[in-house]
Amino acid sequence: MRTEDLVAEIQGEVCRYREGLDRVGTSVPIVLLGDHTRLTVRASGLLRLCSALLTGGFSRWDVHYICDALSLSDAIFTSERLRDLVEELANPETRLNDLSDEEVLVIRNELVSLGGE
Repeated sequence: MRTEDLVAEIQGEVCRYREGLDRVGTSVPIVLLGDHTRLTVRASGLLRLCSALLTGGFSRWDVHYICDALSLSDAIFTSERLRDLVEELANPETRLNDLSDEEVLVIRNELVSLGGE
């Protein structure tokens, strides 16, 4: 799936997600469709996500939402460190919107070292 197609498909969910995070004491909607038990999260996929973030294909909120959905799914992660990186990007306490491009590059470079070429 092309980045712009995915952005268009999840735009409404990302808006509701962001609004929910802005309100204290509310639940935040995450939509998981299909059979996510067969989903395998690899460094190469997360690398594409970070690269799209750096080039403007994804907003920081898009990445936050996608990583939150991955962390809540039954996906198989190819390494515990990869799971940690996804949870770090999904955690609202990490203030994803405050991450600099340099910090995203550090994560991207770590993903390359994990085999995401």
